[in-house]
Order: sequence, then C-alpha cells, then structure tokens
Amino acid sequence: MDNLITTDADTRQLALLYFDNIIIALPQSEIVFVENLSQVYEQRLNEHSSGKIHYNSSDLPVYTLNHELEFIHKLAADNRICAIIKSSDNEIFALMCNALEKHNVEDNTAQSSIPQIMRNQKSPVTGFLKIADKLTLVCSAESLGSYFKLSETVPQQELKHA
Repeated sequence: MDNLITTDADTRQLALLYFDNIIIALPQSEIVFVENLSQVYEQRLNEHSSGKIHYNSSDLPVYTLNHELEFIHKLAADNRICAIIKSSDNEIFALMCNALEKHNVEDNTAQSSIPQIMRNQKSPVTGFLKIADKLTLVCSAESLGSYFKLSETVPQQELKHA
C-alpha cells in the first residue's frame, strides 16, 4: 500500500499510530509497509496476537493494543490500518491502528525521556512528546518487540506500565 521512507537527516521523522484514544510515535524508518484490514487474517500466531498478515513470504503476528497497552486478542473494527514494523535486529511484526500519519520533529529536545526511576522494562514506552496539545507515547521497534516477546512469558496483568 505505502512505503514510508526517512529522507531528511536534519529532521526526525516519526510515524504516529492512533488507536483507542492514544498516539504512539516511532521512527518512520521502522515502518516498512502499511496495509489495510482486508489483508489481515484472524488466525492468531501466538497467544497475544490478534491475527496474522503475509509479508515477504512470511506470516507475521499482528498485534492490537488498547489505551493501556494491553493486548486485544481479536481484530478491532475501528483499527483499519496495519503497520508492518521492522527493528534494527530484523525482527518484523505488525501493529493495528485506526490512523497513521507522518510527523516531522524539528527540535530533538521536544521529546521527554522517562526518568530512570520511573522506567519499567515491562513497558514499550521510552519517552513522551507533546504534539498538537496531545501527549504522544514514544516507542521504538525494539521496545515494542521486547514488549511483545515479554508478553509470551509474563501474564498480561503483570505487564503494567510506569
């Protein structure tokens, strides 16, 4: 459907994924492909996935999250966009959202990191941004991938966030 490519080295380009009244931002370069809901199958590949999508000759798990970043085990009707995400260590998975847009961050100081004392290894959130007067959760493909892997070994009720 659409490839998202970072082109300007002086501007941090983010992909903003909207779902369940929250916004997650991650580097735009980590979104490798975008598909619509019609390409997602309801067959789950693991306990916390909500479906699967075929990409590059492989079936990938598709995850759906709620506003507390808890897993929804079925595809949500209002999440019509599937973002295929690739980490620097070549882990690939997909995340459902109801909207996705590009956003340029001109000033790198606009991001607030989570203070060390508040960091939680059971959360994919690495920082915060304020975009258009809305709090945006900053994540990365690595932090999301770690969160999804951790969910396979830790009960969901223990995956509470900082």
